[in-house]
Amino acid sequence: MAYDFHKLKTVSVADGAVTLRIPERWDVVPHERDEGRWGCYEEEVEGEDTDTGTLWIGIQHFQYNCESVGDQQDTRMMAEQFSQRREPNDPPYLENVVQPVDQGHRWFRMFDGEEDGDRLRFWFSHLFLKRGDHVAIAHFNFVLPHYRMDDPEFVELREIMEREIEAAFLDPFRKDEIEEIEQLFGPLQICNFDNQVKIELPEAMGCWPHGGDDDPPDKCWYCRLDIGTSHAGMFVYADDLNFAFEEDGPQMGEPSGEGGDKETQGADDEISREILEHVFQKVVSEWTGVPEDIPRNIRMPWGIVHYEVTDDQDSGDVSDDTDADAADENRPLRNHLWKLLCHDGLRNRRVQVLLMTAIADANKPPYAALAAYMQRAVRRAEFPGFPAPERYPA
Repeated sequence: MAYDFHKLKTVSVADGAVTLRIPERWDVVPHERDEGRWGCYEEEVEGEDTDTGTLWIGIQHFQYNCESVGDQQDTRMMAEQFSQRREPNDPPYLENVVQPVDQGHRWFRMFDGEEDGDRLRFWFSHLFLKRGDHVAIAHFNFVLPHYRMDDPEFVELREIMEREIEAAFLDPFRKDEIEEIEQLFGPLQICNFDNQVKIELPEAMGCWPHGGDDDPPDKCWYCRLDIGTSHAGMFVYADDLNFAFEEDGPQMGEPSGEGGDKETQGADDEISREILEHVFQKVVSEWTGVPEDIPRNIRMPWGIVHYEVTDDQDSGDVSDDTDADAADENRPLRNHLWKLLCHDGLRNRRVQVLLMTAIADANKPPYAALAAYMQRAVRRAEFPGFPAPERYPA
């Protein structure tokens, strides 16, 4: 029997707090008693368990009061304390490690156990995440029956789930981030850039097409947010790309029309995340001049994000030619650059977001807060035309 575990879908639980890809054949089932827990597995067929693996997802939130702020909030310490707790009947760990991750630390443990007479192996990840005095713990518990362990398809499933858990988008502090940015700039709205990409931005930030010799008006947009006597400028660029298969391996092809090159697409077309990341890093290096051996890529359920920040002493924001801006054009800029690749089969959408602020303003609270908000906003981007996540509320 072919299980086709490589055919994946994206699911999002707890109002977007956790988003990741799982096999298409799995269902998502809220836990009967625990509101913060979901099971991902293939439900019984004719009353029989299919034994095609299970992933449990959980999320918890905590907030420390003022007297508690301090070492208790250190996510490394929290993860290490949990990793050292042992009960007399606990099975021995086959692996037990604490490592840093985005927003905090991960405690990973692997062990064997038994339930209802079945021998099982557990791969358990606990991610301790912190923002201010808010802490969230995300849990991923992947389980396989022992008799499946050496089956090649289930070895592949284990590798797939290790990769997808690593690439999961954890966004437990979204409400706090939005409240803080709205206090500075007012309400947010979803900005739809020609149905290529949707990003949530302040309503006060104006956006309009910005065409030029190299940037057709339907591919590039300029956004501007006035802050006091200065402003932040932002360019957004988006198009579809295909892979071209050359003698030395897959390469990024030229921009395609909406839907991409049909001759290179099909229901079973897939390219590994490792190849995708390697090719994208190569293309990013050409775009930015950053050597390929300096990885700055962050895996996402929908693809990859590349981020870098540079200071440019010579260039200015030349998006407007009004007299008021003329004196501002040559101001030294801090450039925050995000390059996104949304990936589905052999189809890819490339998005660039360039946020520019004056270096003199970069560390001032409004500008620093905007740059910090954009770090998460670009990861929350939506890509019309690509499969949307199956959403399961809290």
